[in-house]
Amino acid sequence: MNESNSFSTFSIPQIDVEATSLNLKKIREDRNIKVSFIQKVFNFEYPQAIYNWENQKEKTLPRLDNLIVLAELYESYFTFLFVFRSLKQIVKNLYYLVDFFVLFVKLTITMINM
Repeated sequence: MNESNSFSTFSIPQIDVEATSLNLKKIREDRNIKVSFIQKVFNFEYPQAIYNWENQKEKTLPRLDNLIVLAELYESYFTFLFVFRSLKQIVKNLYYLVDFFVLFVKLTITMINM
């Protein structure tokens, strides 16, 4: 591979910290994992670090080693924890679609049980 050609087309991925924070929270909630459980896994005295990771205003992400553990806990690929700037809109739209689908399924089940 010619390095000069590949460098001109290479772009460094940029992590969207705010969207990644929301993503971490959504994944945890979708898997019904409580903050207190994660606190015990990491042996944190207080859960504040976890709340900071999931708070888009804090702009704080877990350390690399903690992200690897979270990926295992969430049964997710490590890279799926992150939202990259170029993918931000795609992920946001995907979440809306998933939320709509979940609502649709719940309504359908409710109607069937009537």
